[in-house]
Amino acid sequence: MKAYLLLPSLLIILALFGCDTKDDEFSKKYETTLLLTYISTPTDANAACVSLSKKQEECFSAPAVALGISVPSTSDSTLSTRCVDTLKSSQFNQMSAMAQTCVITCQVTDWNTKISSGECKTGTASSFIQSSLTNTVVSKCIRDCFSTSNGLVTDENIAKLFIFNFIQQGE
Repeated sequence: MKAYLLLPSLLIILALFGCDTKDDEFSKKYETTLLLTYISTPTDANAACVSLSKKQEECFSAPAVALGISVPSTSDSTLSTRCVDTLKSSQFNQMSAMAQTCVITCQVTDWNTKISSGECKTGTASSFIQSSLTNTVVSKCIRDCFSTSNGLVTDENIAKLFIFNFIQQGE
């Protein structure tokens, strides 16, 4: 009779110790992932934002350039000033520089895709914005920016993180 009680008790004890080991392993892997992400991610959000602005300008000027029309570009200092203001906005000011840079880099990649695919030559401002907002790759990229902090990002919040104000302001 004692053997029947001993075996279940032993299994429970082993299971408890096994859970602790798995929790420790997960915790160590999480810490390692977080550290590697922090070390390998550039954190110059303003430079990333200026790059994004240039990509947007390149896309919007593509139809004119294709027709041989020269389109002036906005100066880096003007773009940098706009970016500083954007990064101070309520959508970005609570984020780390690393998270800001990550979110903006996702958008740079999106605009690079628009440029390389030829979408910029035929699209409109409205279609560019819509394609960004509905692009699941971009949304996943932005979600991944917050995954190391276990931050959940709603679709509504993702939409607020897109930087389209440069399109609207013009020069």
